[in-house]
Amino acid sequence: MTRNRLAVWIGPLLGLLSVSCAENDKSSVAYEPAPPPSSTATPIRSAEPGMAPARAEAQPTAALVQAEEPAARDPDEQIWAVLERVIPEISYDKTPFATVIEGLREELGVNIHVQWQLLDDAGVERDRPVTIQLREVSVERLLRLVLEEVAQSDLRLMWEVDGGVLVIASSEYFGQKMVTRIYDVRDLLRAIDDWQDRENRENRGEPADELLYALDEMVEPNMWVQNGGLSTVRVLNGFLLVRTPEYIQRQVEEFLWMLRDAGVGGSE
Repeated sequence: MTRNRLAVWIGPLLGLLSVSCAENDKSSVAYEPAPPPSSTATPIRSAEPGMAPARAEAQPTAALVQAEEPAARDPDEQIWAVLERVIPEISYDKTPFATVIEGLREELGVNIHVQWQLLDDAGVERDRPVTIQLREVSVERLLRLVLEEVAQSDLRLMWEVDGGVLVIASSEYFGQKMVTRIYDVRDLLRAIDDWQDRENRENRGEPADELLYALDEMVEPNMWVQNGGLSTVRVLNGFLLVRTPEYIQRQVEEFLWMLRDAGVGGSE
C-alpha cells in the first residue's frame, strides 16, 4: 500500500473517526454448578427509538422480566438482538465468573459455550470474582466488561456468535478461524477520487490504496499480513475482499459504515 500518499486525505478523516473501530466461533456446553451469586438486576426495557430492542442482563439472584421474543428467525440474529438490549441497572459483587455466565445463559435464554479448558490453561479460574456496577448498559457492553474483568494482563478474552451459540474464548482461539467476505466500496472509491480532483492534489494516490491504508490504520493493525499477521485485504474492481476472523470482519463493517456516516461516499 502506498502509505505516504494518505497524509492530506486521511488526516481529516481519522479525526472524524476518532471513535475506534473496536472490537471482537462455537458449540453448546453444560455448565458446572456454581456457588450462589451475590448480584442484583432490574427488569429489562426496550432501547430508545432508533436502537435495536434491548434485553437485560440478569444476575442469578433476581429473576428478570422476560422481554417478548421476536418472531422465529435466524438463531444468530436472535442472539444479536439480545446483545443489543439495554439493561437499566446491574450489579455484581465478587460474583464468581462461572456464576455470572450461568446467570446470563439462564436469564437471557441464550446458548453460551465457554472454552473452559482453554481458559483454565491460561490461568483464568472459573471462580474468579467479578465486581461490576452499571446503569443503562447494553448486554454486549456488559459482556465485554465481564471478560475484561477476569482476563489476565496478557490474555484477551472475546466472544463470537455462531450457529445460535455465543462462544467465549481467547483472541488466539478465534484468530485461527478465518472468514472471507466481500464488501461493495465503489461509492467510497468514487468519493476519494472526487475529493482528490477538487483538491487538485499533485501527489494523488490510487483511491483503492487510500482506502486500504485507512483500513490498515484503523482496524486491528497487527492482524494484517503486511504487518506480520495472517489477515489479508485487497480491492478488486470496486469490491473489498477481506479474509480475517469474524470479530475483525465486524470491525471492518463498522469502519465502512463510519466512513459513509461521516460523508465519505455519501451525497453532498
